[in-house]
Amino acid sequence: MNPRLRSAILLLTILCIGMVLGALIRSSVGGHRMSRGGMRTDEGFIASYERAIQPNNEEQAAKIRQVLAETAPEVISLVRTNQAKVREHLDEMRAELEPLLDEDQKARLEQRFNRRRHRGSEQR
Repeated sequence: MNPRLRSAILLLTILCIGMVLGALIRSSVGGHRMSRGGMRTDEGFIASYERAIQPNNEEQAAKIRQVLAETAPEVISLVRTNQAKVREHLDEMRAELEPLLDEDQKARLEQRFNRRRHRGSEQR
């Protein structure tokens, strides 16, 4: 077999293995992230802080979990409220900018809003 062909096949094989491993790792991490609900649920909030704190024993973990469980609903509510306010302000800004922009600028602004919307839906 031609050494050049052998090198190309080896390189292609390594590339394919890397792509497969990357996809597996990404789905594994993404699946874990989705299963715990992120910081949008009480459980996700509690799990996130428990991972950061790393309680020393089960007794301490139970006390920490109680504090976090009491705090989680209010914090999550505040985050949602503030996200809604941010969306309102951005919509107002967009309405004010609309008459000032040419077509290319409007298209770029629309792309920016679509990226933000798309990213937000991935996090939910």
